[in-house]
Amino acid sequence: MSDSVAQDAVDDFDPQLKARVRAFQARHGRPLRVLHIGNIANNAFHNATLLHRLDIECDVLCHDYYHIMGCPEWEEADFDNRLADHFRPDWSTQDLHGYQRPPWFAQGPLFLAMDYLIARIEGDLATTNRLWRQLGVLNRTRAPDPVERLRGRAATVAGWTRRGYNVWKHAARLRTYLEDWAQPHRNPGGVWGARAVRLLAPLLLAGAAGWHALGPLRARLRPSSAANRQEQMRAQARATWLCERFHAAFPARADQLTVADIAPWQWTLERWRALFDRYDVVQGFATSAIVPMVAGRPYFAFEHGTLREIPFRTTAEGRLTALAYHLAEHVFVTNADCLPNAHLLADERVSAINHPYDEDVGFPISGWEVLRAELCKELDADFLLFHPTRQDWVPGTGYADKGNDIVFRALAALRAQGLRVGAVCCAWGANVTESQRLATELGLARHVRWVSPLANVRFVRMARACGLVVDQFLLGGFGGVTFKSLAAGVPVCTNLDEAAALHSIGAVPPVLKCGDEATLTSIVAGLYRDPARLAALSDESRAWIKRHHSGREVIETQLRHYLDSVERAGRP
Repeated sequence: MSDSVAQDAVDDFDPQLKARVRAFQARHGRPLRVLHIGNIANNAFHNATLLHRLDIECDVLCHDYYHIMGCPEWEEADFDNRLADHFRPDWSTQDLHGYQRPPWFAQGPLFLAMDYLIARIEGDLATTNRLWRQLGVLNRTRAPDPVERLRGRAATVAGWTRRGYNVWKHAARLRTYLEDWAQPHRNPGGVWGARAVRLLAPLLLAGAAGWHALGPLRARLRPSSAANRQEQMRAQARATWLCERFHAAFPARADQLTVADIAPWQWTLERWRALFDRYDVVQGFATSAIVPMVAGRPYFAFEHGTLREIPFRTTAEGRLTALAYHLAEHVFVTNADCLPNAHLLADERVSAINHPYDEDVGFPISGWEVLRAELCKELDADFLLFHPTRQDWVPGTGYADKGNDIVFRALAALRAQGLRVGAVCCAWGANVTESQRLATELGLARHVRWVSPLANVRFVRMARACGLVVDQFLLGGFGGVTFKSLAAGVPVCTNLDEAAALHSIGAVPPVLKCGDEATLTSIVAGLYRDPARLAALSDESRAWIKRHHSGREVIETQLRHYLDSVERAGRP
């Protein structure tokens, strides 16, 4: 984004809110400090990026999570995605054209990332630089030398061993993990990995139960120090209080919160408190809100689909998530369908906000005209569809929640009408093979280009090159594919729940609503024959995002509640 566009974005912020931010800085001699925990779908990263525009120190703690769509490179670097492992990408192998991730984004093993953030706040430059290099090796943004490689592998093994041991100690949490890993589409080893988990599960659960039963004996053989006993008593009191609050809030639930549910979250509390003490505001994304709740620190909760099912599961995580959102100072909700559950958990301490996203980040973008000419020649087309959505439509093989086959059947119908339509699709999801087979069976092989999932810069370039984005046909949600495309001035075909969008956003976006093959075929044929209509929709799309889905409004809503909380509590 150009400097002039960035300055315009800052100038657009509410003057009174900017004055409150400056007043805080004047009183304390430093900017407001905010910590975001968790970064699924880069929501924390987007939030922090926007907050930094107002000179707010916002750090992101992205611990033990490395998925490509939770990394800054995915949003800001212009690169050809040739990453072999999307869950553990090696960024050092990619040509990122000089991109460097921001130093406020701490990604790596929990303790190392915590220590880095503390050293950075304390101004310990030598330690900060040393830990940043170590994090770079572990999050694979930096190629290690032999010593660093060995040290990094040791740290990774130690971290996973510690985490595995912590999970194994607590049967309830272990059971939840095993239930997830017993499903082929959630197990990295697929069908064979899921079978192995099902075979080993009884032994692991029996071992965990035996370890728990020997707890009193271990305590007698290895007495704790006075300081440890005091901390244990403090943790026990906090856990008991949380259980009482759960019962008061959810008396009708048959599955009540127990001290054993909370114990797995307590083993790192002193480290967490040392980190929290250095921030004015702490915000947990998704289930990460559990951490500050157990630690006894004020916090905000940010959901991105979290409240659909998780708080109501009869698991330790479900119970703790429900209580974390109930006790949060405020809850920010990005999915309209989650608003009723948010109010159920947090009463009126709820704000509906858009997904955090800088609508100007990819506008304008260069290179799309050349790409369009290349695609039209390759696909024998003069009208292009971009279908970046996860391929997941075959029942029994995954989530089957996108309806991707509709795109290929509609494309075949359009070609049968003599319309030279081509498509670009992203090869990710449970049913890539089935989609490619269907395209071949329908005679579309030479009219479809398959590409790896595209990072944001290339996503926007591809969307502009194609001119029309086709999303999903079942869910009715308003997700990242849709708002990123509209922000780039590219019309979208999707199955939108207009009532939910109106309730959440206050205005229905100018998407082309479709949920079946016939409707999609009719819409595309109409736009094919009326290019002026497509151009008008492009302008409407961009204007609607600026008016109703601005990143500025997302940040203003959160910032008001942050400042209200800080000022009300008189926290420094």
